[in-house]
Amino acid sequence: MTANSQGRRSAGPDVIRELDTPALVLMEGEARDQNFSQRLQVEWVRRHVAEGGTHIAQVALEVAAQKLPPRSPHWRLLVLLSMRDGRLALSLLDCVPESFLENSRAVPDDTKQDVKDALSGAMSLADWERSLLDY
Repeated sequence: MTANSQGRRSAGPDVIRELDTPALVLMEGEARDQNFSQRLQVEWVRRHVAEGGTHIAQVALEVAAQKLPPRSPHWRLLVLLSMRDGRLALSLLDCVPESFLENSRAVPDDTKQDVKDALSGAMSLADWERSLLDY
């Protein structure tokens, strides 16, 4: 756990879930409305993420921001995005825990290690965007 004047961060619960693109768009919009720092623009998601895709999210951190109690604590997710070009890219998303749990589905226990391996080996969203310049 790391503490500072802005709040504290600690490892979040071991939660891995999947969500579809409409749920991802909804959660990105909620992150914007909450003014969370880790989020993508909704329009960008609609343009680049697979319309019928399934995305995997793992809780990476629990953030307790002392200066922003109405939004605290919240979770920072690692999200494995299914992109329109068929590749996978890793992004971050801050969310309210209840919203994440309501808008996603549990990943079967017997696949969690495969999901963790995919998350750890995925290209970053920045690398995915740079690769578009190579086309």
